[in-house]
Amino acid sequence: MNMEHKLGRLPAMIVVFLTAAAALFLRRAQVLHGGTLFSWFCVAVVLIYGVYSFLLRPDSSYDAIAERSPVLLLGSVLAALAIAAASFSLLLERTSHLDLLLAVGGLVTACCWVFTGMSHFKGRRVAAPVLMIPTLFFAVQLICSFRDWSRDPMILDYCFDLLGLISLMCASYHLGGFCFDKGRRKITVFFCLCGIFFGAAAIASGRVRELALTGGSMVWLVCNLWSLLKPNHT
Repeated sequence: MNMEHKLGRLPAMIVVFLTAAAALFLRRAQVLHGGTLFSWFCVAVVLIYGVYSFLLRPDSSYDAIAERSPVLLLGSVLAALAIAAASFSLLLERTSHLDLLLAVGGLVTACCWVFTGMSHFKGRRVAAPVLMIPTLFFAVQLICSFRDWSRDPMILDYCFDLLGLISLMCASYHLGGFCFDKGRRKITVFFCLCGIFFGAAAIASGRVRELALTGGSMVWLVCNLWSLLKPNHT
């Protein structure tokens, strides 16, 4: 019996939630009081995530990300609603054409997530563009956000937001590979784990719009991670 069967999916997810909660509180403490404890904690957690992901059995089939579950469907809808709320807020307050592009991209991403959740619940296969479109949205989001973050001379003020968004974008990209039965389960799990962890750190000091965007993305990653950690991969 391999490691993932011994650990189990539910205990693994509990550990993920605990480390995410720790990231939220430690990052909040770092913002208020300073210190490097959280930075070292990040290094340790990422190393543990890397080892855990490496020890998983490989799986490239579409079934690795598909699971008929009403809970996952609900999670997909909630994630989409959060992204849509953030996008509507940006649409109402837009100050440039780039804001309009991001708002539309967010709404399209929300539609893709709802469609994916419903398709998986019905046992249907999702076309690759449905999973790849969100990757483009997060790539544009990353470029726009980094433009604003880089104006701050203190990298510690935005590095966790940056790492969270990069992990989210990479996870979305690798999820699309499963549509061609060429997915990479290990690396996808790793980026999902990092996206959840650094997302939790990012919301410690985010604004309401960023909270909705990051929170919705974390829910989406949790849904996919739950499917990816099914113990019966072949």
